Amino acid sequence: MVNKEYRKFSDLVHNDQATQKQRANYIYATDEKLIFEKIIFDKELTIDFRNYHYDGQGINTANNFSIIFNGNTWYFIDCKFESRLKFERQISNNYIFEDCSFQQIDFEDIKLDKNIVNFKDIGRFEIKNNNKKVKNIIEKISISHCEFGNIFKITSDQNKKQIKSFDIKESVFENEFQIYNLFIDEIKVEETEFHNMTFYDITFSKKSKKEVVFDSSNIKGIGIFELCEFHSKVLFAYVTFYELAQFRDSTFKKGLDLDKTNIKNEMNFYGVKDLDKIESKRETSQETYRIIKHNFEKINNRIEANKYHALELEKRKVNLLRKKGHWQEKLIFLGNWCTSKFATNWGLALVWIVVVGFVTALIIHSSVIFQVYKTPSLLMSWDYLERGLGTVAKYISIIHSDEEIKEHPILFLFNKVALGYLYYQFVTAVRKDTRK
Repeated sequence: MVNKEYRKFSDLVHNDQATQKQRANYIYATDEKLIFEKIIFDKELTIDFRNYHYDGQGINTANNFSIIFNGNTWYFIDCKFESRLKFERQISNNYIFEDCSFQQIDFEDIKLDKNIVNFKDIGRFEIKNNNKKVKNIIEKISISHCEFGNIFKITSDQNKKQIKSFDIKESVFENEFQIYNLFIDEIKVEETEFHNMTFYDITFSKKSKKEVVFDSSNIKGIGIFELCEFHSKVLFAYVTFYELAQFRDSTFKKGLDLDKTNIKNEMNFYGVKDLDKIESKRETSQETYRIIKHNFEKINNRIEANKYHALELEKRKVNLLRKKGHWQEKLIFLGNWCTSKFATNWGLALVWIVVVGFVTALIIHSSVIFQVYKTPSLLMSWDYLERGLGTVAKYISIIHSDEEIKEHPILFLFNKVALGYLYYQFVTAVRKDTRK
């Protein structure tokens, strides 16, 4: 590629002889491509049916200059769009942007029939005053009332680029919709239909903190959110996933809402992070945890299923405590939570088993405790401590029953019922990580 300076597009559209020679270095055609290279579009550029219009100049290929071109691909290489780039009406060509920088991109009321819109490596690095600075911010991408017949793709192969605002409304993507390796501050998708949709290695809402919203939309094929990091709540409202929905290795910092999601097939949540953190639990619903648990159960991943079952029950506890009445159910839930965190913490259950044995021994042998109180030095005697520990050990055994405890029938009943319940919680908590 020839090393050349950037030129403004407005300087290349005149028909004098000097301009024509210069233009050939920046705008030229191959058999299949119309190529624009190292051009600065300093005013709004509108592309519509086989023409382009340049704001303030009224320039288009039909009236100002012509290029012999038999292909159907417009290829922009290392160009700078300093104002809005706008697509409208029906477009019959492919548009590929490589190493370009943008301010704002709008698609309005267009139909791209079997064509490619492929934005590659958005926001190229620029050097100013011998300091490296990243020209990587796109203020806004807006897609409204559009139909794409082929691939729509935005990628950044190396350093992540940034899109401040990404809005999609009432549009159709009949082929692949692919977004890779970007920062997206704000995104809202409404009443849109996708064939296959992929968001890969995207960091959402790290600066804006606004909710990531997908509303009233359909994903006919596979929907992928992989290696994504969400810094605000993610809401899928009246969204239908017809095939696999994959959230593999994604991180949800502020929660996930699947309450109003219609799921026709499986969802993959393997490797999902932070849904058990405090901030995320506050915003994630009981139904969402149930959906995740159910999908792990379908693939027999019992370890993760048990984890989300516990989170579901914990959320149920929170919702229950907000209601009036329901005292019996509240008592059961609180007891389950306090003794084993819904059969997920075997250590906590073991502590309570020891506590029950100690309390039982304390009541039966209260006179001994009084004696220790009067003579603390007894605690320094190993024989005395050994006998005390042995006594406690007797009363943490569910099968032990001596004459001393039988003399206290209410205490006997409490001891055996409590131990039976706690041993069940202990075994269940241990098996959650070991059963097939």
